[in-house]
Amino acid sequence: YTDGTLISGGTLVATNLEALGTGDVTNNATLELNTGGTFDNAISGSGQVVKSGDDALTLSGSNTYTGGTTIS
Repeated sequence: YTDGTLISGGTLVATNLEALGTGDVTNNATLELNTGGTFDNAISGSGQVVKSGDDALTLSGSNTYTGGTTIS
């Protein structure tokens, strides 16, 4: 899909980047990326980003999220 993604509570776990569409992500909770590749979409909001799994991931969008990043 082409619209954005809004995460307002809980944890959204993405196991492939295509599942998040092509729009920007507003993350006010937890976005867990259990996948690899290059994520071009911008991530904003007060939530945290968690990288899990073994694959390398590059966040190349204009990211402004403030919740921090955890690599697990």
